[in-house]
Amino acid sequence: MVGMSADSAVLEVSCGQVALTSPNEGGPGVKGIGLVIVGWKRRQVLVGADHVVRGPAHFLIHGLASSKPNGLSHPTHTSAMRILLLVISSDTDPVYRGLRDVWRTYMHTHCEIDAFFIEYHPVTGPWLDGDVLRLPGQESFANIRRKTLDSIEYFLRSPMYTHIVRTNLSSFWILPRLVERLKSCPSTGLFAGVYLSQGISGAGICMTRDVAELLLQRKDIVYQSGPGYYFEWDDVSFGRALADVPRTHFGRFDLPNYQLLHEHIEQLPPDYFHVRLRQTNPTDRVCEPEMMAKLVTRFY
Repeated sequence: MVGMSADSAVLEVSCGQVALTSPNEGGPGVKGIGLVIVGWKRRQVLVGADHVVRGPAHFLIHGLASSKPNGLSHPTHTSAMRILLLVISSDTDPVYRGLRDVWRTYMHTHCEIDAFFIEYHPVTGPWLDGDVLRLPGQESFANIRRKTLDSIEYFLRSPMYTHIVRTNLSSFWILPRLVERLKSCPSTGLFAGVYLSQGISGAGICMTRDVAELLLQRKDIVYQSGPGYYFEWDDVSFGRALADVPRTHFGRFDLPNYQLLHEHIEQLPPDYFHVRLRQTNPTDRVCEPEMMAKLVTRFY
């Protein structure tokens, strides 16, 4: 549905049920299922399943046609799919603010995905602030495990989510391709991403709801340290807790050298949807927001 309001100068494109919002600062918003993408130049309103976010408009984002990967014999989903996309976020590195800004230009554009940054803040309990879930705690690599599980537990209070994707700020996702791939997979028992001997790479962990719930049930295993470990990465801990769950490999395209962005992005296979932008040289990380912005322009 496309609508135009003369008094608000807002162009709205929505999937699913329409959600109406006031164009005025602080005006009331009517929550609804689906997503409203605002592509006018004065105001952006993003309406998810149970949240309303207001912020500056960027541009009207067009969907990208995608193809299903060949060779999969699994039946597609027959029930409604709803994906919870959780992005690990913090201010521990100056580049993260720029990456969040670019993420917001596309993360709310698919009507089957609700995307949120997950962060630690000096709060007394979980607080959903627009597209940021603020959790009580202190940012550290060791605490990523707990932050992830606390976020999953918070959102799975809603029965509508069928899939959970946990990623990070330096990853770029082609969301229509992600949705098509998940629809081609079994609707239960999915633990997918870049396969590691100890689990699935933490840059992009995809799970069906039942696997995420199993992970929550095995918190005690996640929070243990493996034999001989003083510190254990979150994806290794998740892999130990889900050792009896079969892994499914999803391809990922890594771009560790910003100077080769244009050359390499044209080589992206048509069924790949995850691009890792983290630069090998730490001093080059300042280039990551610009790289991501170019990918948004290229794929949206």
